[in-house]
Parts: sequence; C-alpha cells; structure tokens
Amino acid sequence: MSTTPFPETDFRLVKSEVRELDSEQALSLAEEYASLPRCDSERPLNEKHVSFLAERFKTGLMLPFCWSDVKCADVTYRVNGQHSSNALRAIASLLNGNKVTFHLDHYEAGSLKGIALLHTLFDASKQTRSKLDISHSWQGTSKRLVGKDQKTCKLLADGVIWFRKTVEKSTVAKGDYTYQLFGEEPLHAFFEWACKLLVPTKTQEMNLPSIAAAMYGTYSKNEIRADDFWRHVAKSVSLGAESPDSPANTKPDHPGTLLYADLKVKKEKVFKPNDLYAKSIYAWNSFVLDKPIRSLPPYNKKKGFPEIGG
Repeated sequence: MSTTPFPETDFRLVKSEVRELDSEQALSLAEEYASLPRCDSERPLNEKHVSFLAERFKTGLMLPFCWSDVKCADVTYRVNGQHSSNALRAIASLLNGNKVTFHLDHYEAGSLKGIALLHTLFDASKQTRSKLDISHSWQGTSKRLVGKDQKTCKLLADGVIWFRKTVEKSTVAKGDYTYQLFGEEPLHAFFEWACKLLVPTKTQEMNLPSIAAAMYGTYSKNEIRADDFWRHVAKSVSLGAESPDSPANTKPDHPGTLLYADLKVKKEKVFKPNDLYAKSIYAWNSFVLDKPIRSLPPYNKKKGFPEIGG
C-alpha cells in the first residue's frame, strides 16, 4: 500500500479499468466479487433484490456492471457489486458465450471509516429513483404527454393499473416496468382529458388511484358523458359547496354532488379504495341512466363491483 497520506475522506481511488469478458471470464469475475470478504459497513445481502436483478438479466436488460473494491490493512473488501455479482452467477447457464462489460474501480482506505464512507456514497439513501421518477421516464416516451404534470400522469397511470388489476382481474406489469402503459397509444386521449380536469392544488380529494380508475372506466364507456359528469365532480371539489358558482350548490340532486360529498368526508369515514370506486360507479350509473339515487352504497364483496352503465 502506498505511504502517501490519505485525504480527509480516508480513501482514494487507485485504479479504474474497463473489461470486456467472455461468459466464462465474466462468471469467474462474478465469483471473485461475490466471494470477497464482507465488511461490517456493507449492507446485508437481499435475496429478493438478487432475484429481481436475475429476472431482469434473463430478459436481456443488462447494462455494463460497475463494481468496486477497497483494500484496507492488506484485506480487499467489496464496495459495490454484491447483488449483481450474485445475480450474474444465478443466470450462468444463460450467458451462452456472450460478451459482458465491466467497469471496475479499485480503492485504498486508511481505516474502516473510509470504507464506511465509500459505502454511503454508493448506497446513498436519496439517490434511488422514486416511483415518480420511473413514471416520468416512461411518460417521456409519449410526445402527447410531454410537459403534462408528472404527479397527475402518475396518478392516472396508477388508476388504469388499479382498474385492470382490481376490476378486470388482468395481469399487469410490475416493478420498473409498471409504467410502460404510457406507450399505449389508446390511453393518450384519456390522459390528456383527465389532466385538464385534475389540478393538484385544487382537486386533492380526487387524487386517488381508485377515483382515477373510475374516471378511466367511465371515459372508456362514454367519453362525452364522462366529461360532463367528472367536470361536475371536479368543479364541486375545487370550489366547494359554499360557492354560489359550485355545481354542488346549484345542482344538489346531481349524482356527482353525492360523490363530491363522500369525497369531502372520506378522511373522516376512512373509505377504502374499493368503496370509493364503487361509489363513483353508482353515481355515474345514476347520472347516465337518469335514475335518482339518495346515497352511494359502498363496495359489496358478495356482489362485486357494479357494472359501468352508459
């Protein structure tokens, strides 16, 4: 080890290298990194994360690996690459002679403090992409949705997913691929329409996946009438019943006013997502079928969700 004094960080980069290896060499390197001594400052191995990476690699989604190690007191520890090296080992039989690229960084540390600091830099608590970040990445694949409010678009996507999974009982994508639906052309008109109705600062009570699911289901059934119905609800939520211009005040018998009232008290009554969706559809059915209704029933597990009329 060099006798040069360590900087205040107590670690320094010694060498960086890029290697393009065949499958046999890549697996040998993965074995080497997976077997490096574990320092107490390294986070524990998460088998679920290993499985997640292995499944991703099986589909061909494999970026160059960025692995790092650090030498301290003549012992070399792993800094980064614990999960991906184990995941690579798990799919060994699928590499089939393909080339694999690695970026390797080799450090030296003067103490365990330097190693701990390295681990915090590689696994910083605030550097992980949030679901909103991932949603926005997929949102950017549609030119029609570029510039639309990120949170509103994510909410609407969550609503579509909720509808497909909970109401239609369909299989939906999971993890980082959940928001691939932004690439579905038929959904773009729905997103554009709903983004005009939902204003994050004014329609907070409607900012729920189950409500977005009801908006999606009714819009898919009848776009024109859905616009009329949900504009009533959104404007009521935005203005409040006290405003003389509010639909909730001027049209107290409108089914949308009943839904508005339940949305306003949802926090006190703690309505569950299934309840809010069912209430939305009961209000919608009363509206499109022109059948007066005094109250909106909650979700009935035996009967299931009401069919969307119109």
